[in-house]
Amino acid sequence: MKDCIRIADIKEYTGLSASSIWRLEYKGVFPKRRQLGGRAVGWLRCEVDEWLQSREKITVGSQSKLNREDATTESQSSSQPIILIQSYLLFNILKAMYPVL
Repeated sequence: MKDCIRIADIKEYTGLSASSIWRLEYKGVFPKRRQLGGRAVGWLRCEVDEWLQSREKITVGSQSKLNREDATTESQSSSQPIILIQSYLLFNILKAMYPVL
């Protein structure tokens, strides 16, 4: 296989955490991993290099429209399960406190 790099090297090379890499890969934005063996995976260096070159540079204090939309959508979708769990817990607490006769 061509020049493959493992997750530890990818994290150092891109500056991203493993969960960020997984999230971007899941969205189809980051290059796909390749199976190297039983549990070993790696990424082609040439694909990661192309991804890094195509990635928009973001300066401190400014974000592109696309990145702002992604951040808004992601924060909204990640808070929905928490709100549902809180509502469920509150409902059960109130149900236990005030049983219907």
